[in-house]
Amino acid sequence: NKRKELIAILGYISLFLCILLLNGLMPWPGNFTMLPVLATFLVIISNCNQFKVIKHSSVQLIGKTSYSLYLWHWPLYVIAQYIGIEFNAIAICLLIVIAFSLAYFSYTYIESLKMSSNSIVATMFIFVVSTAALSYIDTNHVLFKTQTLALVNYAKLHDKEIIDQMSYGCCFISTEHSGMKD
Repeated sequence: NKRKELIAILGYISLFLCILLLNGLMPWPGNFTMLPVLATFLVIISNCNQFKVIKHSSVQLIGKTSYSLYLWHWPLYVIAQYIGIEFNAIAICLLIVIAFSLAYFSYTYIESLKMSSNSIVATMFIFVVSTAALSYIDTNHVLFKTQTLALVNYAKLHDKEIIDQMSYGCCFISTEHSGMKD
């Protein structure tokens, strides 16, 4: 149906333009937030998937795993920020690969319900043991730079110096040496 194809094409072009034209400097949420929402709405209501690009296996796989990808991408981003990963090109590519891998496994083994109950129990056991091990073992030296750890541990290692520095008469700033009267 030509009408459905026209609506789908309009939706895809609008989505592509949103990718090109919208940027982080625009207020979000704001008026521009509606543009990709409306473009997606057009694609969905057209219910037209006759285009070769859409039928390609890689695009189909992304579509099938999109919900799992939606669920995994944000926790990965937050965890990466929390542990202090610098967002350079390599880190971003690695996080994208990890997100797609987790999404694929979630789709394959959870959404598609292809796991047997024994597999679920074994997976949960591995997660519980891994979590317990990671909470017991100090992994800070693996995750963080030496300078970061030195700053974090400064107060613990220099307790006496901090107390001495902040004691009356030992601080760099005091009324006694500033020319101010009590």
